[in-house]
Amino acid sequence: MAWPQQQITLCGGVNPFADAKDDYPAVGLEQVLVTLPQVVIQPSKSTSGNSDSLNWQQ
Repeated sequence: MAWPQQQITLCGGVNPFADAKDDYPAVGLEQVLVTLPQVVIQPSKSTSGNSDSLNWQQ
């Protein structure tokens, strides 16, 4: 089990992608939105100036 999943489990969270074949699945925006998440964890070195990051508040 990948460490992000371990952390989510330890904190009592539910990962909608926990059953994915890969420990670090690549999921699209639509796949995330369909799960109606309460929290989105988006790892990044820095969110400012990172064109790959999304503003989930929008």
